Amino acid sequence: MYSICINKMVRSHAQSFIGEVDPAFFIRHVVSMNFAGKVYSVLRGVEIAANSTTGTVNRILFIVYAVCMCLGMYWYTRFWSLESDVDSFYNGSDEHCLSKNSKLIIVGAAAFYMLFGILFAISYGLTNEPASLAFSFWSLFCFLNIVPAYG
Repeated sequence: MYSICINKMVRSHAQSFIGEVDPAFFIRHVVSMNFAGKVYSVLRGVEIAANSTTGTVNRILFIVYAVCMCLGMYWYTRFWSLESDVDSFYNGSDEHCLSKNSKLIIVGAAAFYMLFGILFAISYGLTNEPASLAFSFWSLFCFLNIVPAYG
């Protein structure tokens, strides 16, 4: 009985190798892969910020990013943790409190990751801090996966 209920609740694309890739797919993908990215960013960001050889501006950048990524984990858990949450986000109904502003939210998320991708690239150029390069690549990777979520 339990497996029947689960199968009815979760829509799967696993039955076909090639199929429709809709904007919701990209949100699900970003949420799935970026939970680990957010945890790493928070922990490594705090570590870099605590390093006495890191400049003040670089410390602030890592701390702000760590705080934003921590808040982002709450965002994911609150608004996109279930498949039905993502679907109702896109369908424009009142089922999801953010669905009426879905395009604006996607643009905001893309801008967030683009901005931090650029800031960490600049940070790497100025400090040669390897974490800056990693955070820049990760942010730009997230940006590239969020853009198709615009639909």
